[in-house]
Order: sequence, then C-alpha cells, then structure tokens
Amino acid sequence: MRTGVATDYCVQTLGCTREDAVKAEAKMLPQVANSVRRQKADVVCAELRAKLGLSDNEMRKLVLRVPTVLTLNMDKNVNPKLDWLQERLDLSRDELKKICLTLPATLAYSVDKNLEPKLSYFEHELGMSPREIRSKIISMPARLGYSIEKRYRPRLAAIRATAGADPAAVIDRIRAADAEFCKRTGVSIDTLRREQARVRRR
Repeated sequence: MRTGVATDYCVQTLGCTREDAVKAEAKMLPQVANSVRRQKADVVCAELRAKLGLSDNEMRKLVLRVPTVLTLNMDKNVNPKLDWLQERLDLSRDELKKICLTLPATLAYSVDKNLEPKLSYFEHELGMSPREIRSKIISMPARLGYSIEKRYRPRLAAIRATAGADPAAVIDRIRAADAEFCKRTGVSIDTLRREQARVRRR
C-alpha cells in the first residue's frame, strides 16, 4: 500500500508504529490525506497539547483515532470551538480533555450545525437543565456523536407515544441498539420503526 505524509508524520513525529499509522491514513479520504503538511500538523499537535494538556501518548491515540485532526485550522475552527464548548458546558480543562479524548470527532464538529443544535435539543425537547446536560456529556461524551434526526428524534417520538415511558431514557440509553432500547423502555419495536420512517420522510 502506498502511504503518504500522514503515515510518515505519525511514525516519525508521534512515534506510532507503521502498522497503526497506515491504518490511520486509510481512514482519510485520499484528497484529505494528500493535504497533510508537516508544518501545519506540528502546529495542530503543539496547540492541542497546550490547550488540553495532552501527553505524548494521548496525542498519539487522538490522531490515530481521527487522523483528519492533522489538517484542521486551529485559529479559525478548533480553538474557538473548544472555547465555546468549555464555556457552554462550564467545563474544566480536564473535563474538556476527557471529551476530546473520548470523542475526538468533537474537534471537527460544527458548532452551528452540530453541537449547539444538539445541546439545545437536550434542553428544549428532553427538558434537561444546563447542569443535567453538563453531567450527561461529561459522563459519556459519545452522546454528542449521535444524530438528532437518526437517533434522538425518533426515539423521543416513540417514547412520547408509549404510555408510562420515561423521556430520560432517550439520552440514558442512547448507546443501546433498537431492540435493547425497546426492551428497556417498554416501547414496541413497531412504534420505533414507524417513528424512524416518519423522520426519514421529512
């Protein structure tokens, strides 16, 4: 397999094994992998280390999971986003670090198109307080990774259509597969499938 700058950078600068570096580059679209530049990658890694207090091992793991971070613009995108998220959820540096290490894709999410709509959905549709939202995201950052349209909205609609079902289960059991979610909440699988189809038709 032909490899490029991303693989070389991971091996030579971050100390990754070549096998892991090749796998990481394979996650990137060819045009994105080809856009990696050493100087820019150095800036990204240096600023993320400083911003989040990352060790060499943590930096390496983050890049291996989401190698596209090497191409991000820190000044225009990442730093403002991290500042916004830290203020929005009243996070300490360690809490912000936990979110980024657990869900590195957060670094690439759009505030306007992803993060803010999701947090607002939790507040207005699930009826959660800012403190509750903060607690849920810190305890399981992956909650930020699920789609409102594909995951949260149809499950909430199914919960609302089921007598006695608790809306809190939508976020508490977000990781559960559909069958397990229905088993734990008392929602019928037919009701959930109907709501999923309704959302797809929008």
